[in-house]
Amino acid sequence: MAEEKKGFNLQSLNFNFSAVDDTQVEAMEKREAELREKERRAELESNYIKSSGVPKRYFSESLETYRPTNEENKKVFEWIYKFVEKVEQKENTKNLVYLSGKFGTGKTHIGCGIVRRLGGFIITSLELCITYDSCRDFKATETRIQYLKKLCGASVLVIDEIGKGVAGIEKEIMPFIVNEFYGSGKLLIFLGNENKEQFNKIIGEAGADRFAEAGIYFSLIGESNRQKK
Repeated sequence: MAEEKKGFNLQSLNFNFSAVDDTQVEAMEKREAELREKERRAELESNYIKSSGVPKRYFSESLETYRPTNEENKKVFEWIYKFVEKVEQKENTKNLVYLSGKFGTGKTHIGCGIVRRLGGFIITSLELCITYDSCRDFKATETRIQYLKKLCGASVLVIDEIGKGVAGIEKEIMPFIVNEFYGSGKLLIFLGNENKEQFNKIIGEAGADRFAEAGIYFSLIGESNRQKK
């Protein structure tokens, strides 16, 4: 009787290493990426309703539902849309934005649409100023600096109606907020009716200097869209 051979025989295993080719691997990776993106979008949608600060009237709005009313604003919106895409792909070189325009030209709609797309938080300058000032109260649960630090922790912060807050407080806190976002990689967006010169006075000399390097200005023109409805 022949002696039984002992030991591990690789050939006895019926593995087919070519069964999963590069195409299949790429397909699986693509499906996994699509699933992760779907989960990310679902989380953004949930936060958009629960904790983004977006007014209820904009819950059903997005960048895709914005309708420019003239050719100039159409071009501006296209630039904004491309900028948002670059932010998503982490290809943007600017992270400070000021979008100006008259009342009713769609600034808040765009700001909320950006929050819906990228996540983050939107707040009016007046609400920001009032909340900040309330931190002086002895019953306050956080200090003014703690409140600002928490606010600036957002990946995207949109401050609406800049120039319509409490004047003295705006000029006190806006330079701080600009400085917190400057060079951070996070996105800070201001929306307002002020022209560039007026806006720069609100954010202060140092803030304006940082905007000159890391900021971008967009401006919508024309009258209120609300008057045309």
